[in-house]
Amino acid sequence: MVLSITSNSSAEVIQRNMELTERRVGRSFTKITSGTRVFSAREDAASLAIGTGLRMDIASLRSAQVNASTGVSMLQVADGSLGEISDILSRMGSLSSSAQNEAISDTERGFIDQEYQLLKAEISRISAQTQFNGQPLLGGASGISILSQGANVDAASGFSAFEFDPDKVNALDNFTIEFDPAINMMRMTNTTSGLFQDVLVPISPPPGFQNSYNFSTLGVKITLSSAFNIATPIGNPPISVLPGPGAADTFQVQASATAVAATLEFQIGTGTGVSDRVQVNLPLVTTSGLGIATTDVSLRVNAQFAQQQIELAVNSISSSRSQLGANLSRMEAAIGAIDTSVENTEAARSRLLDTNVAEESSKLVSEQVLLQAAAAILAQANQRPQTLLRLLGDF
Repeated sequence: MVLSITSNSSAEVIQRNMELTERRVGRSFTKITSGTRVFSAREDAASLAIGTGLRMDIASLRSAQVNASTGVSMLQVADGSLGEISDILSRMGSLSSSAQNEAISDTERGFIDQEYQLLKAEISRISAQTQFNGQPLLGGASGISILSQGANVDAASGFSAFEFDPDKVNALDNFTIEFDPAINMMRMTNTTSGLFQDVLVPISPPPGFQNSYNFSTLGVKITLSSAFNIATPIGNPPISVLPGPGAADTFQVQASATAVAATLEFQIGTGTGVSDRVQVNLPLVTTSGLGIATTDVSLRVNAQFAQQQIELAVNSISSSRSQLGANLSRMEAAIGAIDTSVENTEAARSRLLDTNVAEESSKLVSEQVLLQAAAAILAQANQRPQTLLRLLGDF
């Protein structure tokens, strides 16, 4: 090698190697401190892509764990209420049996019937009040539907759908709808309760589209189609935004309430397919559905009929509890399967993305030794040009 004072190729080679070693040391520091082996796509693009997907699956599975656990809680609440109703039916059966005794008079049967009727009312109360986070479970839900509506508030006029909040709309409530095109204001009034609300309707929906407007105070939501004419008045405009004399109640919408059985659906998978959901049909538990709504024990013959109906009701409750028990077992099995999936998916993600701290620490020590050795050699390489000064020492 030619000795030169204008360049030091050995030092440049050492510097380049030091830079490479320093980069590896920095990457090792990042891996150890972050706990992630693949902290950028440069490290392992394939593992990063797969690991990101697995991380999303894990998040979905953990949500599914919560959903399934919530489902178990809801079914347990329903089963608990059914158990109470079953106990009440047992007491009612005992009362009906006592009322059949010829040793007592109809007056005493009347006393027994008072308790019997109160127990029937309690069954209705339990059924209506059995809820989970506001969701009725045993038939307390009310399905509100349109019973009759005026010609200018029907589907042909653009009123394609009505939705009612059972907590705010009662059976046979009457509503009027008015619309003032001058101010694009629609007023809905519950003439039964006297409440009203104004909502701005700025445009007619374009063809093929629908717009929904929520009269939340009244518990009514309407959906307008493109058939709604924004320029056509409804009722007797003008109407005032502020409370004042209302327009004529020309058009009426009537609603009726009907008890319906609850159907619950729980998301327990990571996708949107049928296999990712579990549907549970809860029983409709009312005195009418149990066949005891009109029963009494005020007379001996009535008590005999009541006992027959109570036996049928007990069988119905037992069947409902059996179905709930089966669904509870299924949900608990689903929770176990989800737990296993979470564990396996987390392990797979860890193998792809997590840092092997022991291995990376060994690499870091090795790289640090190389870095220190390179620094020492670089110092010696920087001393080599001084050898030329000795050749020039005599000048």
